[in-house]
Amino acid sequence: MQAGGDCAKGPLVAMLFAAARERVGEDVLIRVAGAVGEETPRSVGARALAEKWRPDACIIGEPSGWEGVTLGYKGRCVATLRVERGCAHSAGPGESAGDAAIAWRERIVAALPSRGESLAVFDRVQHTVRGMRSSSDGLIEAAEVEIGFRLPPGIGPGEVKELIARARPQGGLFTTEGDEVAHLSPRSDEVVAALTAAIRAEGGRPVHKRKTGTSDMNVVAPVWRCPMAAYGPGDSSLDHTPEERIDLREFTRSIGVLARAVEVLGGSGGDPAATPAGQGQAEKEGR
Repeated sequence: MQAGGDCAKGPLVAMLFAAARERVGEDVLIRVAGAVGEETPRSVGARALAEKWRPDACIIGEPSGWEGVTLGYKGRCVATLRVERGCAHSAGPGESAGDAAIAWRERIVAALPSRGESLAVFDRVQHTVRGMRSSSDGLIEAAEVEIGFRLPPGIGPGEVKELIARARPQGGLFTTEGDEVAHLSPRSDEVVAALTAAIRAEGGRPVHKRKTGTSDMNVVAPVWRCPMAAYGPGDSSLDHTPEERIDLREFTRSIGVLARAVEVLGGSGGDPAATPAGQGQAEKEGR
């Protein structure tokens, strides 16, 4: 499939094929949505659906590999730090706007909650500089640093904002966007169990995954509060790279898994609890 197929189009098309195969009762409504803006901090599609729909169960279409079931994603906060200073000679004693912005970032990172480097990446705060800019009009110089924070369960965007505010230098301003809290479904979740049983029924070995990225699950899960997991064909390590692609054999198998899971969740496909949750599957981390 074309570029972008692994991350977005592959899982969406697999869901459409699976929904077309569905064999559920007439009182069961299956909806498939292609939510726009999932790769942006605003997630406009998911936010619109969060207010309109109230499903009893939800499968988020994201690449997990046909044998993988994603239990959850880390939270997020994207902060832009801006420092302004009066222009001064670079040989002078004062710090520049750029110096102040970089020092601000260093104070924030030093103050972040530490849970130990021995913990899994999913359970730690991650931080990445996403951009740096500077400008001057001859009177005022300004510097900006954009930082992306990936947040584990138990640490929310509010805590990060408090740290930023406490470390703020004179003349410092900041904005944030893309605030999301982490979400992690238990292995006993009905959707997790249905997908796990369906993978096994299709001849696969289920693998439960915790992702260090963020998806529309973070947007809709706190609102809908229903059983939920993410599933879809594709290798998420290839997302947003020139090598992004779909294996057609995996794509076909994922359709069978989705169709079986939907039948179970719709009440016509047997009991997913026939195989106890947590038995016979591994757990991995990914992005």
